Amino acid sequence: MTCLKREKKHFLHVVLAFLLCTAVMVSIAVPAKAFGLSGDWEKVKINDLTTYALVLDSTLIDVSSFDLGIDVEMKAGARCEKWNVWVRRSRGGSFEKVDNIYLDGGNGAASKTICFTRAQNVNAVAITPVASGSFSWSFSLEVSNPVYGSKTNDSSPSKHLTSGGETLSGDWEAVKIEKYNVHALVLDTKLYDVTSFYLDVNVEMKAGAHCENWDVWARSSRNGSFRKIGYVYLEDGFGAASKTIRLSEAMNIDAVTLTPQASGSFSWTLYMTLSNPAYAANDSGSGDGGNYLSGDWEKVSIVDNGREYNVHAFVPTGGMYCRQFDLYVDIDMRANTKCYNWHVWVRRNGVFEQVGEIYLPSGRGSASETIKLGSLRRNVDAVALIPTASGGYTWGISMGISNLE
Repeated sequence: MTCLKREKKHFLHVVLAFLLCTAVMVSIAVPAKAFGLSGDWEKVKINDLTTYALVLDSTLIDVSSFDLGIDVEMKAGARCEKWNVWVRRSRGGSFEKVDNIYLDGGNGAASKTICFTRAQNVNAVAITPVASGSFSWSFSLEVSNPVYGSKTNDSSPSKHLTSGGETLSGDWEAVKIEKYNVHALVLDTKLYDVTSFYLDVNVEMKAGAHCENWDVWARSSRNGSFRKIGYVYLEDGFGAASKTIRLSEAMNIDAVTLTPQASGSFSWTLYMTLSNPAYAANDSGSGDGGNYLSGDWEKVSIVDNGREYNVHAFVPTGGMYCRQFDLYVDIDMRANTKCYNWHVWVRRNGVFEQVGEIYLPSGRGSASETIKLGSLRRNVDAVALIPTASGGYTWGISMGISNLE
C-alpha cells in the first residue's frame, strides 16, 4: 500500500453537482471521447444523501475487480479526504458499500482498484463523502479494466502488496502525531480485541536521508488518539522490513502509521500493509519468519534486584515442556531512554525464576537469544523480561517464542 501524490486525470463521465447534505442541483457534461466503460448518470439516494451514480451501458457480469478513477473539485475551499465507494448489482437493486477511496489533500484526482472477495455483477457505481457538514463539489468517475471470475487484479497497491497472509484493505488519511504530519493506513474494517498483527513496510527516503528506527502507532477509533505500540528497524535506514507487532494487551485498531525516530529535516514515501491479525480469544502468534507459539499476555509482579516490577508476561497456550527455546523480543523504550541488558524470567509451578539474559545492542529494539533451562525438560507457563537499568522509565514489548527442544 502506498501513499503517493496522484496526477490529475481527465475522465469520460463528468457530473457537475452542487451538493448540500439534503439538496441537489445538477448539470451534466459528457465529453465526446471515451476513455473508460460507457454509461450514463442516474439520480439516486444512498442512505440520506441524494447524489448521482454512473450506470454502465452493459452490466459487468461475475466481475472480481475494476479500476475506479475519480476527480473531485471541492467548492469554497472545502475538503473531504475519504469517499465511500458504492456499487449496485442490478437496476432494481440497492447500493452497497464495497470500499473507499482517498484524496490526498481532500481535493483532486485519485484512482484505485476496487476488489471483491467474491465475484459479483456491477450495474452502477457511485461515491459519497465521508466528511460531515454542508459543502458542495463537482466530480467525475471512470470505470475501467474489469477482471472477471475469481481472479483478482494484483496491480492495486492498496490491497495487494503481499505479506504473510491475506492483506487487510484500507486507505490513507492525513494525521498529526506529535511533531509529524503523516499519513495513516485506515482499515476498511476495524480490528476488535486484537493482540498482534503482521506488518510489512517499505520506506523510500528522499535526498539520501536515512532513518533506521521507526515508531509504530495505532488508533482505536476514528475520533481517538494514536498511541505507540512498537517499532520497526530498517537495517540500511531505508527499504523494506517485516515483523509481527505484538501488543502488551488487546486493543481495537482502526488505523496504523509510522513516524521516524531520527531528528532533522527529511521526507519519505511509505508503503505499508497489515495482515494475519490475532485476537484475544484466538491468538495465531505467527510471523517474523518463524512459527511462534500462540498465547496471551498476563500482568504479573516480579521482584528483581530487590525491586518489584509490575510487567506483562507472555503466557503460551497450553504451556511449554522443553530444555530450551528461542526467544525473540522487540522493546520500545519511551522518552529516548535505553536499557541494554534484560533478565529473562520463566514461571514454573506458579513461581517465577530468572533463567537467562538478553542483550539489546542499541538499548532498545529487537534481539533474539536461545534460552536454556537445564539438562532436563521443564514445564513453563509464562515468560517475562525485567530491565536492569536503574531509574524511572517505561517501555512497550513484543515477544515471540519458537523452536522448543
